[in-house]
Amino acid sequence: MTGPNDHRSPTMDSNPIEQRLRAALAARADQFQDHDLRPAQAPRTQHLRVAPARPRRLLVTVAAAAVMVSAAAGIQVLNHSQHADQAPSVRVDTPPVLTFTTRTETIADRATLTYPVASVSGGAPGVDARIGTVLNGRVEDLVQSFRTRIDQQDPAAQPLMLQITPENPGVWRQFLSVRLDVLEDFGGAHPSNSAAAVVIDSRSGAAVGAEQVVPDVESVDRLMQASIQRAAGPTVDAAAVATLSMRPGQDGTTAPLAWYPAPDGLHWVVDRGAIAAEAAGTPSTVLAWNRLDR
Repeated sequence: MTGPNDHRSPTMDSNPIEQRLRAALAARADQFQDHDLRPAQAPRTQHLRVAPARPRRLLVTVAAAAVMVSAAAGIQVLNHSQHADQAPSVRVDTPPVLTFTTRTETIADRATLTYPVASVSGGAPGVDARIGTVLNGRVEDLVQSFRTRIDQQDPAAQPLMLQITPENPGVWRQFLSVRLDVLEDFGGAHPSNSAAAVVIDSRSGAAVGAEQVVPDVESVDRLMQASIQRAAGPTVDAAAVATLSMRPGQDGTTAPLAWYPAPDGLHWVVDRGAIAAEAAGTPSTVLAWNRLDR
């Protein structure tokens, strides 16, 4: 194939169309002269906008934070993978459980003492031991009082006896209550029946007073006095009833009264014969909590 300036004669194998194209291109090329050519333009320069550089301190801080986050995530993933088969350890404090064992001892063939020894399990750590100390301390006070009395009297013709029996513990709110029924035989015509009670805060293991259970002790005392007077019967000594209170007396106890909270209400128990000489049994009463809340 020839260029536009090639004026050679067409070959025999050229067709008429090719011949006409070659002739037109040659004629057009002959029309251009030197003055028709423009000087070449200089190449254009592309200006790129460069973003301002960030402060070096910011870049270092961001990089360090990214490293720390990545490390923390890696540690968390590693710990999860190592302990995925282990359940989380959560401490749950169970309610305290009381167990009583019976102890019997003899004092120089003069008296037989039978009383409970409490053991406690469950509850918050350390509270079980404090509950046991409070309960056993109250029982020991009763035992020691009996020993003192038999030491102060002449030997009896028959052995004397002390028997302390715990009732089933009651729980109301955080308060754990244990009633102790006391039977004392000093050789007289009739044994002495009395009651004692221990009220403990199951959260701390400490013994509590009436002020921590009821907001107005004096008002509750009046309600309970009226109720116990009706329960004691017609031979009740009204003056003796008026001295009963949930507040401890000079001896540090509420005797001859024992009181304790339970789910069904506030209980009062008075020693037999303390307020009614001819009472058939131990005077006792209970007031429901909705009556005390009025």
